[in-house]
Amino acid sequence: MLTYVYLHGSLWYTNGMIYVNEKYNTEVEFPRILAQYFEGLKIGVFDIETTGLSPDYCAFILGGLGTADGRERLPGAGTGAAGDGYAQAGADACKETAPEGVMKIEQFFAESRYEEEAALDRCMEALSGLDAVITYNGTRFDMPFVKARAARYGLDSMYDTPHNLDLYHIINKFSELRKVLPNLKQKTVENFFGLWNTRTDEIDGGESVALYERWERRGERDVLEKILLHNSDDVRQLTRLTPIVKKADVHRAMSNIGFPVKSLSVKGIRFEIGGSAADLSIGSGGRLTVSGVQRKRPLSYYSYDADGRKGDIAFDDRRAEFSFTVPLRRVGDLTVIDLDRVLPDHAELSESPFYESGFLVVKQGEEYKYAEINHFIRLFLTKVLEELA
Repeated sequence: MLTYVYLHGSLWYTNGMIYVNEKYNTEVEFPRILAQYFEGLKIGVFDIETTGLSPDYCAFILGGLGTADGRERLPGAGTGAAGDGYAQAGADACKETAPEGVMKIEQFFAESRYEEEAALDRCMEALSGLDAVITYNGTRFDMPFVKARAARYGLDSMYDTPHNLDLYHIINKFSELRKVLPNLKQKTVENFFGLWNTRTDEIDGGESVALYERWERRGERDVLEKILLHNSDDVRQLTRLTPIVKKADVHRAMSNIGFPVKSLSVKGIRFEIGGSAADLSIGSGGRLTVSGVQRKRPLSYYSYDADGRKGDIAFDDRRAEFSFTVPLRRVGDLTVIDLDRVLPDHAELSESPFYESGFLVVKQGEEYKYAEINHFIRLFLTKVLEELA
């Protein structure tokens, strides 16, 4: 059991690591279009600071994790030092219903690079309690870096890793923002959406590294506070930036980058045609194959369909992977799933405009119905997990 020593404000010290637990009132923005993918899941906002870009040679300095605290509002408090509302441009561009609530930011700071393991351990433990995290370029940097550094200490096998929703990847590949902005750095996108007046730190990641080296040499409190502020501001700003996904083709993005379903993460969606395969390319008949990882408590289960009418299901507990296939049918220029055969309990899919008499359209002509494809996958996997529980 860890013993924490109180320092000041919201700072605590334990085992070579400084721990911050700060709560503040905020307008919690989570777009409705994402809610259908993340409803009922524990979600956090995650950002890290490091001594460089390569996990082979550089160290983890600090991890910041923002989560909903569960209370409606802190009594007698505003929305943070800089205010937590949108500037008008950002509000006009992004905002929809915004219930007020309390956010909690936890920070795990390695007092020196020799105490990296302690900070990583607590950070990984906190992440493992979540189903998903929102990051900015976390697919290429934050998550691989944390996993690689954790592996050096044998921590990677101790904790589960949440699904990663990378806002940068979504707007880079599935929106038009790259055409209108000089770059897609987080601060550039923040400014475009009118969030310039909600950030209080004035340093960048490179300056954070220099400050950390100064902290290691001198242990100056004001230097520590600058590093922590830079990280916490990144987390707060990323929380405010989440509605940016409404500028992207979210359903197409989810089909390509994957999405969580309870304890699973869908990673691949593939349509096979006449023995040859191409990602998301549907021909006459064929089958849909979905694959992914089991993030928590992997199961072992196999169900094979001898006549090919219902499809196959495979859950591999040793590799923590899963896959399933379902047959497709061609009706004119429509490619459909026969739900009565593969998913008898499909009432919620009947509300789709592309549902008719037990059939769900997944492609019409050359147009893929990404929302319907994703909805079917979520419902199918949810039913499988319910049966295996």
